[in-house]
Parts: sequence; structure tokens; C-alpha cells
Amino acid sequence: MQLLEKKFLALYSDTALQEVEVAFVSTDGLDISKVDSSFSRPYSYDLKDKLLNITSEQLADRKAIDALDKEVTNFFIEILKEAKESFPQKADYITVMGPIIKNSTDDKYAIELGNFETMANYFQIPVIGHFMQTDLMAGGTGSPLKAVFWETMARKIEKPVVIANIGGILKLIYLGVNGEIIGFDAGIGLSLMDEWVFRRTGQSQDDDGWLSAQGKADKKVVKALLKHPFLSQNPPKAVEPEDFDSLLGQLEGLSPADGCATLVSFFVETLKKAEQFLPEKAFAWILTGGGLKNPSLTLALRQAFNIQKASDCFAFHEHLNAIGIAFLGARHLVNLPISLPTTTGVAEAISGGEVFDPAPDK
Repeated sequence: MQLLEKKFLALYSDTALQEVEVAFVSTDGLDISKVDSSFSRPYSYDLKDKLLNITSEQLADRKAIDALDKEVTNFFIEILKEAKESFPQKADYITVMGPIIKNSTDDKYAIELGNFETMANYFQIPVIGHFMQTDLMAGGTGSPLKAVFWETMARKIEKPVVIANIGGILKLIYLGVNGEIIGFDAGIGLSLMDEWVFRRTGQSQDDDGWLSAQGKADKKVVKALLKHPFLSQNPPKAVEPEDFDSLLGQLEGLSPADGCATLVSFFVETLKKAEQFLPEKAFAWILTGGGLKNPSLTLALRQAFNIQKASDCFAFHEHLNAIGIAFLGARHLVNLPISLPTTTGVAEAISGGEVFDPAPDK
């Protein structure tokens, strides 16, 4: 199959709300031919604080959500303006994955911030988004959504292999020797640690893993955390972060550093527990995501699994989530599948996303 290649300006908000990735990508939805440039920008402390601490009352208040949506949209527009100034060519499409502030697999909805119509009108470029929402509406769990991207990236890698995204949520993609693609959320990730650090120190995250390195894991607490029912639930499954908020209560009495060290151990044990759902032991694990900036976490993962560096495995190895969103946008345009029965649990393989065309420029 030969498809027409398009140029995508892609923006991805990580699930831990630490940063936004941007990439300028040339792809036809089957292969990625070029990544001209990419970068990331952090969320401001104020905006991250607002997003992490949305109350149920705010979620029920349309005006409050609209105000927050406008703030996120303006933040994204400024980043995309910077990207357009630094990237060499005009994009055919913009693809966006904004922050999900509430999602429900049972009720089939996701509240994703970022007004795609506003962005399309501002730049006079069509915007592709709402990948999670379209999956949910098709009966899926809404996550993970980039399994087909990782399969493309790993075509030349020895199988079986696991791609582990260590972000706000821990996500696993298993690629088998016979073309099997299995994906699911393994459990909560850095979003829980960020909330712990914020509550105890007022900081937005454990910068460079400093607290994690200073602390000592409490094995009894780790054992208690691992009893969360989601971790034993069979895939397909997707994390709803608020379902894990109660876990922070089990850290009470620990110092900020010991709490972080305990969560590092919990994350590693969560991934070990998730191995039971894989059909075969993986030849290697390839790590991606914001958790790689925490040396204590990466060291613990290397001690637990046979880890390979993304830079040694992939042609492109920086800002992979943004590149992945560009790839999903391209597949939407040619109606190639994004969601699979073995990843999000849809009844049949489906494409996803929605195109927002700009209003005519007057």
C-alpha cells in the first residue's frame, strides 16, 4: 500500500502534566520518514496546580471548565506558535492530545482540555484530536492508544519485546514474535508521586528524583499498595486516576523522601505484576516517558528487567509521544486502525480521532 505523505505539527500533553512535547513529523500512517525537529516545554506551576487539583464541584461547573479549557488552549497556542517559527515548513495538519482531567471507561467519556476549533481557526490549519473519546465511544477503554505506533517503531527489533511508557500512568505494549500486539494500562504512575510531593512539600514534582534517592522504601506499605484491585484485573483495562487517590492515605506517616522511595518500589512491583498478563517473557523492555528523568526509578527498573535504551532501538528517540500522535493523525486520514481488540478492547480494529477544519479566514 502506498499512501500520500503529509506533514504534521504534533503536540502531546504527558499524563503527569510535567511537560508538553511538540514535533514536526512527515508520515503517511504506515511509516515515519522524517522528524524535522522536536522539543518540550514544561507546564507552569500555576496551571499544573489547577489541573491537578480540580474538584468535583469544578467538574460539574461548565463555566469553570470552560475557563480552564481556555487557559490550556492559550498555553498550547503559544507553544505551537513557537514551533511554527522554528520548524522549516508549513504543516498540513496539527495533531493534539490534551490533558485528560476526567475519564470513565464505564460511562464512555473523557474530558480533554484544549479547544481544537480555536486552534484550527487561529493557525488556519486542520486539527486532529479526540483520540481517546472516539475509542471510548466505540466501546474501548480509551487507553493505550499508540500501540500501532510502537509496532511500527519496533519492526526491526527482536521479539518479544515490551514498550513500557513510564509516565503519569504506567502503560505496556507487548509485541510478539508472530505479530501479536497487546496493550493495557498496568497501573498508576508519576501522577500519584507528583500528588504526594505536592501535598507534602508544595513542589510540583520530585525534580531529578532527588527525594526518591534520599528516601527508603517501606516494604509493608508497598505490599499494601499492591492490593489495589485494578492491578489484578484482566486486560483490556485503563486507569482512571482518581480511583488511586486513596493510596496516598497509606503513605501517611512517611517522610516526603520515604514516600517517594516507596512509590518507586510500588511502580516497579506494579510492572512485575503486570507481566502475568503477557503471553511470553519479553526479550527486552524498552522504556519511554517522563519517568526516565528520575534516576532512582530507572535504576530500579534496570535491576528488575532487561532494559534497552530507546536511543539504541529506534530511528527517532526523543519526544516519542508527540511523534506517535502525529502518526495516529495520519492513520485517521486514511482510515487505518488505531485501536485493536487486544489493546483497548474494541470489538474490531478501528481508526480514531476527529478532524476540526478551520473556519474560512476573513
